Amino acid sequence: MEAFFEGLAPGGVKKKDAKYIIAQLKVIHADVERCRAFTKGEWIFADQRPVTPWDRARLASLVVHLGHTLSVPLLLAASELGHVNFRDIVLMLERAFFRYKIICNEHVTPLKGLYYSECEVIRTQGTAYSVNSLRQKLGGLLEQRAPLHNFINGLMSLHYQSKTGGNKNIKHFLMMLDSYYAWYESGAVGVPKCFEGHRLLDFGETSIEHVYPKNAKAADIDIEMEPRKNSIGNLTILDPEINSMADNDNFAAKRGVFKSSSIALNQKIGKKLKWNLKASVEYERNVLEMARHIFVV
Repeated sequence: MEAFFEGLAPGGVKKKDAKYIIAQLKVIHADVERCRAFTKGEWIFADQRPVTPWDRARLASLVVHLGHTLSVPLLLAASELGHVNFRDIVLMLERAFFRYKIICNEHVTPLKGLYYSECEVIRTQGTAYSVNSLRQKLGGLLEQRAPLHNFINGLMSLHYQSKTGGNKNIKHFLMMLDSYYAWYESGAVGVPKCFEGHRLLDFGETSIEHVYPKNAKAADIDIEMEPRKNSIGNLTILDPEINSMADNDNFAAKRGVFKSSSIALNQKIGKKLKWNLKASVEYERNVLEMARHIFVV
């Protein structure tokens, strides 16, 4: 009663009180509808520039694919700030949560506390609120609880698993690298940004590919690559239209497909004349360096 119907006491409701109650209930109902939309990954704003289709897809990536429903109260408060600020907060949360929880596996309690306190700041300041407030606090929490060296070590420990559904974190990571690749290559200046906002890769239709074969034929076995074939240094993603590539073909057979791929990481792989330990280590070093710049707020 105090939180939602300030100034009203139980009993003796007058006509003006009833109108106030109805008005407040309409506000609550609208918030509930927004929460339901957010939990399904639905963008609640009209399609407007400068927000791109890729930007809008990040909401589903955050809440549905990464399962970060804890962010819904903050998203609800942020939805009052307009579509651009809301977009900026969603992008920030996706990168931060992937680093903080998915890879570094930090406890969510400090994150929840930060979200709830920031909700109050947003509600209090309204349109005067600056997204940099959240950026600074999230950045501080990442440095304290999920520093970059822990994040990089966590990425290096990711390994492809044959069981269904066990590789979504690897897929998400590689898709994020693809999205921010052009920004990184341009110098990685400022806040991470996706330049190709109208290009969308469907999470369900995009597959993980082993550069060195997952199950190499006897003639193609490389004893130096066998121990690292399921690591980040040997994995990429395929364009949905060519996801039927034979995973166990050797590099020579797949090189042309990599070269003609729409995915920049694959184009870089396709420029290699051969895929061996040296090429794999160089590739791993490159993707980890990209991660250092991209997964910040």
